[in-house]
Amino acid sequence: NAKKIGNSTKQSLGILISIRNTKATKVQLVIEDQVPISSDKDIVVSLEESSNAKHEVAIGKLRWTKVIVENSTETVQFKYDVKYTSDKKINF
Repeated sequence: NAKKIGNSTKQSLGILISIRNTKATKVQLVIEDQVPISSDKDIVVSLEESSNAKHEVAIGKLRWTKVIVENSTETVQFKYDVKYTSDKKINF
């Protein structure tokens, strides 16, 4: 959802990752994803929620280490905001 704030626009985005273990034993895995990084000073990306992921800010990497018990599903999610001047065109 986009909100106009003065000369800026703020867009909130979120990703939900669902992992299902269909095996009869528990598994441990590492899940990685990335928050966008802006090299433009007029575009600011801020991580709002990360389900306790380890966040490497410099490269935007998010990492979760999960043990998923047999026949179960785990989810992780992250949410971030992108704030930019309204005259910019941003592709999501």
